[in-house]
Amino acid sequence: MTMPSERRRALRWTWAVLQDISNDAGVPAALGADVAAALAAFPNDRAVATCFLEEDDERLQRHLAAIEVAQEILNRARRCPDLTQQTRAAAVATDRHFPQNWEMSKAPWPMPPRDWVEFYLLQDMDAEAMRRELLERGIADKDLACERLARFRSGHAQPMILLAQRA
Repeated sequence: MTMPSERRRALRWTWAVLQDISNDAGVPAALGADVAAALAAFPNDRAVATCFLEEDDERLQRHLAAIEVAQEILNRARRCPDLTQQTRAAAVATDRHFPQNWEMSKAPWPMPPRDWVEFYLLQDMDAEAMRRELLERGIADKDLACERLARFRSGHAQPMILLAQRA
């Protein structure tokens, strides 16, 4: 079973793996084009580190769609004989705990994006764990992020204000 912390880690690794696929000398043109499109829409490390707490619902939906596309790319990359063994191995390692389609839009039950984030990314997150993850990424206003986490969990989350505006 994949833990939410493992899923967050896989999401953070994905950007680098997509870059590796894109830079691989053997990448087929169609896969390379899909990777470029996914990289353009994929959430940055800050969005993943804050578990999308800064994102409005529309942007969160776009990020989740990009995550689904990235999962398909990881599956294609791991089976692509034209890529190097190292790139295929990175795709396999990242996909191991990556959100799967059956957990997202193809889930047997509809799950709003915020509920998906709560269930699949934040379930094991407490304020101290969030502080540690944010500190690792150089995000200064850890208390504000933890405050947001508490509001999100209590159902009183208001439209998110970028942490950078308060830092």
